[in-house]
Amino acid sequence: MKVRLLLFFLFIIGGQIHSFAQCAAIDFSISPAVCLNERTVVEDTGLASLRDWDFCSGDFSQTPSAQLDYTLSAALGRPGIEFAKDGNLWYAFVTGTWASTLYRVRFANGVNSAPTSVDNLGDLGGKLIGPGQVRIMKEGNEWFGLIHNAGSPGGELLKLSFGDKLSNSISVTTLASGLTNLNSGLAVGRDESDGWVCILTSSINQFTIVKLGFNLSAPLPTDILNSVTVPDQNNLGDVDLIKVCGQWYGFATNYGNGNLYRLKFGTQLFTAPTIEQLLGTDLVNGGRLRIVKEGTDFFLLSTSLTGGFYKTSFGSDLNNPAPVIINEGSFGTTLQNSYGLGVAKENSVWNISVIDQGTGKISKVNYSPFCPVVVDDPDISRPIIHYSLPGTYAVTLTKSLADISVSKSKSISVSNSIAPEVVFTTQNICAQRDVLFNAQVKVATIVSYDWSFGDTNTSTQPHPSHIYSSAGIYPVTLQVTASNGCNNIAKSDVAIYNQPVADFSFPTASPLCTNQNYVFTNQSVFDAPSSPTWEWRLNGTLVSSTQDLTQVFISTTSQEIRFKARIPGCENEVIKNVSTVIPGPLVNFTAPATACQSAPVSFTNTTTGSVTGYQWSFGDGNTSSSANATNTFTNRGQYNVTLQANNAAGCQNTTTKSIIVYTKPQPDFSVGLPPFSCAGTASQFTDTTPIPTDSNIIGWQWAFGDATKGTSTFRNPTFTYPLAGTYNVSLLTSTNFGCTNSLTKSITIAPSPIANFTNAIACANQPTQFTDASTGSIRSRLWNIQSNSFSSPSVQFSFASAGSFPVSLTVTENNNCVSQFSKTINVPVQPLLDFSIQAPCSTNPTIFTEVTSGADVAVSQLWTFGGLGNGTGATAQFVFSTPNNYSIQLRSERQSGCTYSITKNVSITQGPVADFIPSADIGAPPLAVSFANTSTNANSFLWKFGDANNSTSTQTNPNFTFTDLGMYAVKLTAFNESGCSFIISKPITILVPSVNVVLSDLSLVPDQQTGALQPMLNILNKSNVPITNPDVLVDVESSRLIKKKVIGKIQPNQSLSVLVDLQIVPHSANYICAEVDIANNTADFDKRKCLPLSSTEILFSPYPNPVKDNLNFDWISKEPLPVNVIIFTSLGSMVFEQKFTSVATGLNRLELNTSTLPNGLYYINYSDSKTTKSFSFTIAK
Repeated sequence: MKVRLLLFFLFIIGGQIHSFAQCAAIDFSISPAVCLNERTVVEDTGLASLRDWDFCSGDFSQTPSAQLDYTLSAALGRPGIEFAKDGNLWYAFVTGTWASTLYRVRFANGVNSAPTSVDNLGDLGGKLIGPGQVRIMKEGNEWFGLIHNAGSPGGELLKLSFGDKLSNSISVTTLASGLTNLNSGLAVGRDESDGWVCILTSSINQFTIVKLGFNLSAPLPTDILNSVTVPDQNNLGDVDLIKVCGQWYGFATNYGNGNLYRLKFGTQLFTAPTIEQLLGTDLVNGGRLRIVKEGTDFFLLSTSLTGGFYKTSFGSDLNNPAPVIINEGSFGTTLQNSYGLGVAKENSVWNISVIDQGTGKISKVNYSPFCPVVVDDPDISRPIIHYSLPGTYAVTLTKSLADISVSKSKSISVSNSIAPEVVFTTQNICAQRDVLFNAQVKVATIVSYDWSFGDTNTSTQPHPSHIYSSAGIYPVTLQVTASNGCNNIAKSDVAIYNQPVADFSFPTASPLCTNQNYVFTNQSVFDAPSSPTWEWRLNGTLVSSTQDLTQVFISTTSQEIRFKARIPGCENEVIKNVSTVIPGPLVNFTAPATACQSAPVSFTNTTTGSVTGYQWSFGDGNTSSSANATNTFTNRGQYNVTLQANNAAGCQNTTTKSIIVYTKPQPDFSVGLPPFSCAGTASQFTDTTPIPTDSNIIGWQWAFGDATKGTSTFRNPTFTYPLAGTYNVSLLTSTNFGCTNSLTKSITIAPSPIANFTNAIACANQPTQFTDASTGSIRSRLWNIQSNSFSSPSVQFSFASAGSFPVSLTVTENNNCVSQFSKTINVPVQPLLDFSIQAPCSTNPTIFTEVTSGADVAVSQLWTFGGLGNGTGATAQFVFSTPNNYSIQLRSERQSGCTYSITKNVSITQGPVADFIPSADIGAPPLAVSFANTSTNANSFLWKFGDANNSTSTQTNPNFTFTDLGMYAVKLTAFNESGCSFIISKPITILVPSVNVVLSDLSLVPDQQTGALQPMLNILNKSNVPITNPDVLVDVESSRLIKKKVIGKIQPNQSLSVLVDLQIVPHSANYICAEVDIANNTADFDKRKCLPLSSTEILFSPYPNPVKDNLNFDWISKEPLPVNVIIFTSLGSMVFEQKFTSVATGLNRLELNTSTLPNGLYYINYSDSKTTKSFSFTIAK
């Protein structure tokens, strides 16, 4: 245990320091030393007031212990706990911050016993949001509570209203908001002038003081004030209040830095307090606190999240400048994360309850293990007590006078010597007679007796007698002294009474006759509490000990009556005589003991003796003078029926018998509204017959008025009407005394809907659609599928496994009638869907085959190939263009109608790519071809040469000779290790070669560096065979003729462009021509192209010259001008003329058939807009 002396440092913040007012002086007397079990008187010697005795005070000087008491699992976060006693019952109210809940804990056997019940009140209808501290108070006869709703958006102060009992239900009112400190404390006090005032710690390290008044009503803005900020501010925590000698004090913790603060309000609570910081504390992460008074000393009890429990002692003065703080520790591991703290005291024993804010465990810290005191006389001003164990005990008297609570303590020492055990008894209670007293002592030798009889008389005898002069209550005390010197007392109040005076009176009837009961009335005088006993004697024979005498005379002789009244110690007697008794008839009749209301009852006269007339009185106002009578009782009840028989001597003898008339039941019933009165479903009938106060309904007979004449004997039966309509229903009820009655009512049975639903095929782990197909005006629906409920017209539900499952739909029509339809849904066993994969390579058909097994066979398949395409059928193929990982899905529809899917990630690897290069792909037979295999990702090959013999080869690079004309498709199939294959086919053509190569274009390209021009040729192969490395001739104005070889292979119908390595200086020549030079070339004019290099038209001499059949005339045009060509004979005759409106730029040719012209000399004339020129030629055939 750690003890520290607190340093006191005063901050004058709110105003003047209030001086501690002197409390009123009190005192009491007590023996300073007694023996064990010695009864001793403790007497208050001051004025009468509200007293509180503590016969074992000073508990907090003991070493405490702690143990787990009980657990409230939701009391987590910043819980608060408050004890309150309502009558003889203790309650604890506990908050749970995180769970937004309030507990009500009941202690039926006292607050220091185990709880007898725990009510989790929840969030009080959504009102509680993160509740913190809770306080309970009583105003008048009404109980109230305050809760700080720390988790609400506005930080609310809630009022709980219980009514006259804490066990009642609770109503909640919001009094104020804006109080948002999670760690906030809440204390409340009742001020004489301002009513209830509460103090809260705020998030800005100030105290918020709220005046609620005597009615605990919502405060006005003027009813709320704030203190100044506390010194060394951090995070204010809990706060508590106490009023001492008219002065209000408060104490608060600082959650963040462990500071303690003392608040002084003075005589009025609704004021800004003076705040003092108590230095030297170490209550970091402090929880709740309570300021209490034990004996004459004040203690501040507090908790800490570190688990420590702290006790700060102020002594008898709350203004103590140096209070002492004691860390009582954690009691092993009992206290952990301690926060909530509640304190109560009952029979001198403290209940200190600490809440673990992380687990909700509530532990009790014990300072007072046992107080061995017995209160023998609970007189609050002068109690008598004794102690059962030796020791020294502190006795404290606390008195409240004019709102000032003052305490005084004294000690008493109890020795080991045992006091004698003494009691006494008394005999006789009569005044002015001897009263005997008898002392009874166990296991002791008594050396002296001291009796006090309560009337100033005493005695020292062990068994004295004493005469009290008058009646009264006398406090008798016996004090004895044993041989060991120990004393003891016995005290008892003795009641003394006056002697009773006996007397009685005669009956008023005259004459007195035989066979008739007469009552003699006791008229004795006595003290009521003395409870005398009575004795009646007739002719010396004891006949009764009752207060009054009821007697029948059977003889006509005179009678002596003696009456005696007696109390212990004295008695009194009176004697009276009856001189004359006349003979009278013996009256009697028979009748039932019970009857029913409104039913006739017969009474039979059995009287004997001489009778002149009869008179019946039935107790309900009805009478009869018949010998035998009948009466109908209108109301229930017990009736005294009297028969009087008269005789000639004047006797009017009577006899009376009781008859109990029981209630006739008033049957009534109700039929439930729809859905409990609908066609096709059980209609509920409820007996509403009022229960008679004097009997019970034990029988019911129902007739339901349907065609089948249905009945029932149940009290609240059900009956099913197959059709809607109106029915007359009757109910006959009977009581346990046989009384019956019946009632008939007309009831209406409403039409019912017809429930039905449709459903899609049910498949495991797939949504199944259920659709309401009921008839009627349906208002609501209730589906029940595997313990799940739904209310919509259609429902989707997934069954997690195969099996047979009941599904029901209950529909309610607008008239509230209900119908239900159920059926069993069969969910087939889900097959283990799977598929196999063959040849998973790119650029190759990958084969997918479903391999699912199970009883539910497949009827169709749909394949999805990674979003690239789809397929159908049990086996599907797909070609992936590139290797990758692809998501392949198979959706398989089964015979049951269910469709299942499976998706696999399939790795498509690089497939083989077949390719080859033939040494020749066209040529004349026989053509020997070598095949160069350029395939990739392949390890085996199959060649097919496409000949008539279906020749093949598995060599990598085979040779083959084609001997016949034709086109051959040579196929190469390449395989890899995964079984993938790739086929490529190329044609090989065997033919007779035909060469036709033309020069399709001639252009000049300037050299960027020199400015010279380079010829650019485009060679087009119109042959049926490839042309390899053709020669070209370049003619620069016939001055330079250059031959160049063009490197390259030109396939049929393909062209090749080539830049000739020849530079032509601009303006150095008039033209340039180029020509393809290939043997056997069938092209003529097309194999040559020319371009002008100057503005001059270039004309060539016609050729051949001489000519036989065809004459060619070539020229190079600079631009497309109109041209006119004329042929003349040597004699000047024109034999030919052709006009060209436009000619091509470059080389042009005119081909003339001269076969029709005669031999001779001719002239050809060329003319355009710029040039005219003639050439001669000769035709020689």
